[in-house]
Amino acid sequence: MFEVNEYKVEFWHNRFNKPVYMFLSNRAAIAETRCAIKDSKKGKQIHPSGIAWCSMDDQFNYNEGRKLALERALENAGFDKPTRTLFWEAYFKKRGKVG
Repeated sequence: MFEVNEYKVEFWHNRFNKPVYMFLSNRAAIAETRCAIKDSKKGKQIHPSGIAWCSMDDQFNYNEGRKLALERALENAGFDKPTRTLFWEAYFKKRGKVG
């Protein structure tokens, strides 16, 4: 979790006991990573979350899942490039340049 201005970003990971078929796809997923962007004062999610699915053909990786989920959450939120840059700078400051 990290904060950017008035926003709080949270991640969570889910591993499935059995493969789950991904929405609008023929492929089965074994895990997912979600990213939510919330209003830090109200604690309420203000934008659609970003989801990264890990298919059965992929090796689950927390770092890759977080980056892909954040990218999708920022895309769904419709932030401009300077604002997205602030989120990425805060992410790499918190996580380090991994994966």
